[in-house]
Amino acid sequence: MIVIGIDPGRVTGMCAFEDGRFVEGAETRSYGGVVKFILDFRADVVVIEDFRVRRGQPSDYHPSIRTIGVVEYVCQCNGIPLVVQSPSILRFTLEAQKGLHRSRHVKSAAAHVSYYLKKAAKNAPPR
Repeated sequence: MIVIGIDPGRVTGMCAFEDGRFVEGAETRSYGGVVKFILDFRADVVVIEDFRVRRGQPSDYHPSIRTIGVVEYVCQCNGIPLVVQSPSILRFTLEAQKGLHRSRHVKSAAAHVSYYLKKAAKNAPPR
């Protein structure tokens, strides 16, 4: 199973996990780069960090929201399940991604995939 993780933003972090193992991580500043990453890996599921408006943030332009919209559209058009997770899960999982990749954005994307995989394993029916 291939799970793609996305940390949306002005710089979007992306990662691919195959059968629970980190395969690749990358950053992009373009929507096309995000779409290509998802489709090139033939994702079975995409996990993306949700966006929360915080006090003091400008209210006119949010690249994270726009990236989330692009990912949602690509997933819907290609029948790929999309899981949206709160940024708050990072406090539980980000430390474990320490040596995984040099990019903090890729580490954040990987933390979301790790959390998703742990949750999925916990909820899986016994064999």
